[in-house]
Amino acid sequence: MKIKPRVLIMIAAEQISGPGKGVLQFLEHAPAGAFEYVLCNFDVNRPFGQFVREARRKQLNLRLLKQRGIFGPDLIIQARRVIRPQ
Repeated sequence: MKIKPRVLIMIAAEQISGPGKGVLQFLEHAPAGAFEYVLCNFDVNRPFGQFVREARRKQLNLRLLKQRGIFGPDLIIQARRVIRPQ
């Protein structure tokens, strides 16, 4: 039995530009079922940007991590919960 790779993609993107565009294109054109992934972006208590809206429109497996400060240790805890659900 072949085990699918599990990929965690974390990006801080509001607009769709260079890296964000690359991530969206990769997920759109990657072979279906070749791997499992979770796409993470950050919720910083303001309206969601173009990147989050597009990821939702494409129905990607998107998780938003709540960012309360620049160096919030809670981001590490949230990311760990994404990769190791309880």
